[in-house]
Amino acid sequence: MTPMIIKILSEVEDIRLDRKKKYPLNEIMLVAIGSMLCGGRTYHDMEVCGKEKLSFFKGLLPFKNGIPSEDTFARVMSTMSPKIFGECLLIWMQHIKETINKIEGLEGIREVIGLDGKMMRGSKTKKESALGILNAFATQSGLTIASVAIEKKTNEITALPNLLSLLELQGTVVTIDAAGCQKKIINQITEQKGKFVIALKNNQKTLADDVRTFFDLEGKELSTTENSFHETLEKGHGRIEKRSYFFIKDVNWLIKLHPDWYNIKSIGCVTSTRTIDGKKTTETRRFISNLTGNVETFAVVVRSHWFIENKLHHVLDVALMEDACQVRNRIAAENLAILRRFVLNILSRVPHIPSGTVNLKKKLSKRTMMLKAAWNTSFLETLFFSII
Repeated sequence: MTPMIIKILSEVEDIRLDRKKKYPLNEIMLVAIGSMLCGGRTYHDMEVCGKEKLSFFKGLLPFKNGIPSEDTFARVMSTMSPKIFGECLLIWMQHIKETINKIEGLEGIREVIGLDGKMMRGSKTKKESALGILNAFATQSGLTIASVAIEKKTNEITALPNLLSLLELQGTVVTIDAAGCQKKIINQITEQKGKFVIALKNNQKTLADDVRTFFDLEGKELSTTENSFHETLEKGHGRIEKRSYFFIKDVNWLIKLHPDWYNIKSIGCVTSTRTIDGKKTTETRRFISNLTGNVETFAVVVRSHWFIENKLHHVLDVALMEDACQVRNRIAAENLAILRRFVLNILSRVPHIPSGTVNLKKKLSKRTMMLKAAWNTSFLETLFFSII
C-alpha cells in the first residue's frame, strides 16, 4: 500500500531540466517531510536524515541514486512553485475531509475556519521585511486547510480574497480579526455560501460606533433575554475568567444606517472579565456576523478563533521552530512553511490512527511525537500511513 502523501507529492510540477533530474522531485520532498517529522530543521538535517533512514525511504520509493545533498535540497526549495506545492495541501485535505465532522450543537455547522496571518521572523533581511503567511485553520479538526503568502508591500487584506477563493465554505463559519472587516470580504464569504463572524474595530469607525452604542444601551436588557445572552466561567492557574456573550439577530436598523453592509444578519458582543492575583481587568469585543442561530453557537465560534494561535502558530514556533528558520530566499521560505504545515497536519492526525496501530498510553506532545519518529522508524511509518 502506498501512502497518500506520495501520490499527492507526485502532483507537484517539476520545473527542472530533464537532463539534470538525478533525483525525482517526489523523493526529495518525501525526505524533506520525513526529516521534519523527525525534528529536522535545515537542509543539512534533510540529507543526514535521508541517509540514516535510507532503507525506510527505499520501502516507499526507489531512490536509485540515493539521497541528494543539502545543496540539492536548497536548490529545489528555492525554485519549486509554492503555488503548486500549496495546492497539494488542498488535494490532501480533500482526501481526509471525512475527519472534519459536523460539530455537535452548532446547528449543522460543519467546521469553524479561522483565518489569520503569521510572520516568519527569521526570513527578515536588511532590505526586506519578514515573509508573512496567511493561514486557514480548521479549528475543530486542528488541521491547516490552506495557506498563501502575503505579497511584498501588502497586508492581510489583499491576501484574504486569494485564500478564501481556495476554500470550500458551504457549511462552515469563517472567523477573522478586524483586518477582515471589509465589505468585499464578507460579500465573498456569502457568495461562497459560508457564514462569518468577524471582529469589529475602528477601521470601520461609524459601523463600530453604532454597534458599540447599541450594546451600551441594550446590554442590560439583552442579559435577561432568552437566546441573546450566555455566560461562562473558567478557573485555573490562579486565574478566574468570566465571559458574557450578547447576540442579536434583529439588525434591520443597522442595515438602514449602513446599506452597503447588507450581508450582516446579526451582531455580537463579548465582555471578558479576568481576575489574576486579585487584580481585575475587563475587555469588550464586538463582532458582525451572518449567523442566524442562538447565542451559544456564537459563543463557541468566537472562542474557536483563538485556536489558530494556540494550536497552529504557537506549535509552529515551539515544536517546529518556524521563527528560528534563517532561510532568506522567499520562495524557499514559503515552501518550507508549507512543508511545516504538512508535517503539523500529519502529527495532528495521530488521534485518528485506529486503536492498536501504535501503543500510546497517553497523548504525546507534537515535539515528543517528532522525537519518537526519529527514534522509532516503525512510528515514522505509522505517521506516513496515517494520512491514507
